[in-house]
Amino acid sequence: MYLAEKFFAGYLDPGEKILAVCHRHPIVFLPDILRILFFGYVIPLFLVFLFPDYLIFFGLWMLISTYRLFRVFMLWYHDSLLLTTVSVIDVVWHGFFNRITSRLEYSMIEGVTLDVHGFFKVVFNYGDVKVQGAGGGSYINLRDAMNPRRVEKLVMINQEKFVTDQTFKDSESLKSLLTSLVRQHMATEESQQINNR
Repeated sequence: MYLAEKFFAGYLDPGEKILAVCHRHPIVFLPDILRILFFGYVIPLFLVFLFPDYLIFFGLWMLISTYRLFRVFMLWYHDSLLLTTVSVIDVVWHGFFNRITSRLEYSMIEGVTLDVHGFFKVVFNYGDVKVQGAGGGSYINLRDAMNPRRVEKLVMINQEKFVTDQTFKDSESLKSLLTSLVRQHMATEESQQINNR
């Protein structure tokens, strides 16, 4: 969780902590990874044996492929759903300088919908998780989430904990308010009795 706190610190409000990070399934990125590995490493390594004079060119080719592989990893890591102490934050990462975030507070969550359809999604246990806001107008969607049922449970557990804590805080505030009102009323009654004597 230390790494998540560092990478996602810019998305958090003061005092907010990350409870869980839900990522997309890595199998979604497998075609990109295989393409990069084949065209970025296998072909240049094969060509370097045929044309050893162009070693620098092939080295540069593999360096660019390493950057592309790193970008796919960053896309997987940052395109995620953050479950915090206060809300659910959806981070959509399109590149180093292109990010979109959406926030939905636990008190505004109406429900969680799972969409797991297709052979590969069922076999590899991934699918879309949609967190719906109150009134059905706003929602957060994590496409191709790993273990969507676990994500649903985590959202519901954290929402229940937040609502319970909020209810406890509200009841404590109400108790203190009522106590101060009763004390103020008793002080007023005592002062009126003293004045009436």
